Amino acid sequence: MEPMREDKLFAMLHGININMRKLADRALWPLGITHAEMRIMMAIYYYGDSSQEEMVCRLGVDRSNISRSLKKLENIQYIAREKDDKDGRAFRIALTEKGRSLKAELFRIRMSIQHIFSRSMTDADLDDLLKLLENVNRNLGGDPSVPLGKRG
Repeated sequence: MEPMREDKLFAMLHGININMRKLADRALWPLGITHAEMRIMMAIYYYGDSSQEEMVCRLGVDRSNISRSLKKLENIQYIAREKDDKDGRAFRIALTEKGRSLKAELFRIRMSIQHIFSRSMTDADLDDLLKLLENVNRNLGGDPSVPLGKRG
């Protein structure tokens, strides 16, 4: 029996997510990081030093996953945790010089993946896809005016 259209759509979106992560992980392997760790670094490039809780909210990832990624990034000296001046119990996550030096390369990798994703689509195709995905996001309770990965 043929699966319902919604099942196919859900499976396709899930497969796209997996394939994009695999592509990113292969590109990031020489830098010693994964897609998840790149997202943290990109959030710091966009927003500046952040708390772990801000990372959880912005990236929509649970605390334990953020914590593991931060530990790895700290071990390879891409980030440092610094005491928060306003809350002595909390830490701010900041990029080290080594982490800041990767900015251009991470943006290049991200642009390369975006190009691969969209290379066979016209601008009109991309506009239509964006509208459809914004509608899906709205149906799921998301704010379509806020680009994914820039929540906060």
